[in-house]
Amino acid sequence: MLDALQLDFGQYSLGWFLLSVVLGGTLGVILKYIFEVRLPESLKSRQEVEEKVAHYSYPLLQAASDVELRIETVLTKGIRSNWLGSDVVQGLRAGGGFLENTSEGLGYFYLSTLYVFARYFAWIEILRRETGFLEFPSGSKSKELYQILHRINNAFRYSGLWQLSDEERQQANDYSRLHRHLQSAIGEIMIVKQNGKLDCISFLEFVSKYKGSQGNQFRFWLHNLEEYFEGLSNIDIADIEQVITQTREYRVLRLIALQYWFYRLTNFLDPKFEKVPRRDERNQESIRNRLPAAYRIAVEQLPVD
Repeated sequence: MLDALQLDFGQYSLGWFLLSVVLGGTLGVILKYIFEVRLPESLKSRQEVEEKVAHYSYPLLQAASDVELRIETVLTKGIRSNWLGSDVVQGLRAGGGFLENTSEGLGYFYLSTLYVFARYFAWIEILRRETGFLEFPSGSKSKELYQILHRINNAFRYSGLWQLSDEERQQANDYSRLHRHLQSAIGEIMIVKQNGKLDCISFLEFVSKYKGSQGNQFRFWLHNLEEYFEGLSNIDIADIEQVITQTREYRVLRLIALQYWFYRLTNFLDPKFEKVPRRDERNQESIRNRLPAAYRIAVEQLPVD
């Protein structure tokens, strides 16, 4: 009896020993695969993601920040004067003003405003071509970024933003026809390839294209963008309700909506405003509160499709 038990115990011990060898070997292979293959691949992938984010987020940040700052200047100075007046624009289209005399000619503010907006579209197009999707290490951040980008896109083209009646829409001076593909087209005409990499043209190159022999074709793609602020003059937004009642200039409201979402994008990419000028007297709430109360929620809840 004792001999039988000892034999059984010995067989079981041998079995457990063999099993432990097999399991230990398998576990060793698994651990070796994890630490020598999967972990380095994961770390490399994360590093590549972080490098891609760093490479593309900065020019996008600069472009978004410049648009937000320019809209602020448009709202507080540009439309109060005649910097965007129709006579200024017509002079530029005739080759005069700033295009004829950069020291004294009118139109610099108008052209540079066009450039700042168009440069943003260029970096969106570059981002689309070279990365397809800017993936942050955190999936939730990627989702938030693309929701903001889609809302900026829709702030240009969503015709139902103000929820106006048919009669009110006929009376309103609004513009919402910078459609998705037109935004991409503007981006395309602003892109140049330098040293094998896509980049945005400079302001010098922009002005040269605007007034050059191919100027009509270049300006053709900018026409829909120009409609958002051409002719805005002698308007004081201190009483926005009165502006809407007397002038029906809903384009001013649309610029505020755009400023709100460009501020959100700037703040998302640089939360502490360490890489772009600080906005000590301005935040997303103060921008939103420029809108009449009836339109604030509509701007905040712009569709993302």
